[in-house]
Order: sequence, then structure tokens, then C-alpha cells
Amino acid sequence: MTVGRTAFHSFCRRKRLTSLGGAALAAAVAALPALAQEIKPGGTMVVALPGDPDSLNASIITDISTSNLSGQFYSTIVRQNNDGHVLPDLAKSWEISPDGKTYTFHFHDNVKWHDGTPFTAEDVAWSLWNVNKKYNGPASGLLEAVESIEAMDPLTAVFKLKYAYPPLLRGLTYFNSSTIVPKHIFKDGDPRQNPASLKPVGTGPFVFKEYKRGSHVILERNPNYHVKGRPYLDRLVFQIAPNESARARSGEG
Repeated sequence: MTVGRTAFHSFCRRKRLTSLGGAALAAAVAALPALAQEIKPGGTMVVALPGDPDSLNASIITDISTSNLSGQFYSTIVRQNNDGHVLPDLAKSWEISPDGKTYTFHFHDNVKWHDGTPFTAEDVAWSLWNVNKKYNGPASGLLEAVESIEAMDPLTAVFKLKYAYPPLLRGLTYFNSSTIVPKHIFKDGDPRQNPASLKPVGTGPFVFKEYKRGSHVILERNPNYHVKGRPYLDRLVFQIAPNESARARSGEG
């Protein structure tokens, strides 16, 4: 589960957090939406990571640091707000059949991967079925009820289920089970060996710029993000600080 992505979008002035522990980060950012009318776009947010992530791709590795990082430069079909309600993300709308066995998702037509390649429903069908389900434990459980995922056209994907499974929609909001990765980059070979897992190309609010082991991960605002007016921040810097006292020092100033 990705913690704090909505808050990252809402937080704008230069701030520093001292830890990326899930509960600590969630508590630190919980009040930020209430400040939305008081803040202005721009600035940098610095967050401390407790160690070097092995991957920046939550479709293949599901630890909390990877999921939090993936949530900044990748997207999911749908997302949750701070109250747990399922909202559009890559999908602008969806329908569920009366028997609960068919989910039809309709995607935004203005989404592009960070390298400029158009996003399509085929990216959804392929990455969930061939990467997440195959290499990701939570995803294999989530998609157990799914019989097939098919791209009907560039902006429509249909999930056929073997039996009704109400938790599916909410499960598709989580980066540790439902990260959508680009087919054109991951279609050849083992995705766990693909260099793009450490140099991600996503559709999310921030664009990957640099990962220096033992030091930092730098992300910058995606000027072409499909959610109008977001993100507010210009930059995210994740500082690698394995020592607790070092993490505390990263919050100074």
C-alpha cells in the first residue's frame, strides 16, 4: 500500500520529514489536505529513506520504500482519497456488471509515459497480467479471481472474473499489487533484470531524475501529468539515511 501520495500532491512549500516509516509518514501528512487553501504551488519536499531501495518498481518488489517511491512516478487504474473512497486515476470511469464478474475501465485520452509514448489500455492488461501477477505476491492474490484482462481498444480494458470479488476495485488502488508499467519498456526479458526498474518511466506526477545509491533519489514535477493542476511540488528528494540519528539530522533546517 502506498502511503501519502495524495499528501505529496497537496504539500507545496519546502519541508523536511525525518522518516519514511509507513505509520510515521501517514501521521505526518494526514493534516495536509486541510491546509490546501493556505499553500502555494512550488518548492521541494525532502524525505528520509531508511536504506537503499533494491528497486524503484513496485510491480516486482513490494516493500514500503519501493511502494512509496513508485507511487510518485507510476500510476494505478484507480486511487483512494484520504477517506478511503475509490476515485479515478488512469481510468476516468468504470462499470461493474450486475453479477460482479465484468469490470470495464475507460481511460483518459491524454496520458503519456514520461518518455512521450502514449499510454494505452494494453499497458494495463499486459503489466497486470505479465508482470504484477507473475512476480508480485499481493498481486497474484488480488488477481486470483480474474480470468482475463483484455484491451478492447486503446482506451478501454475489460476484466473478466471467474466469480464476483468485491475487494478487486479497492485492491487496484495499491501500488504494492497494481502498479501499471510501460509495456514498450518491459515487454522483452525478465522485468526484474530490466534497468528501467532503477530508472523508471511512469505516468505519475513526478519524473525520475537520479538515483545515487547511499545518497538520494531525485524526482521532478511532471509538467504533462493528466491530473490538472497537480502535483503542487516542483521536486521530491528522498535522502538515503540508514542511521536513525542521520535521519533526524536530515530534518534539521
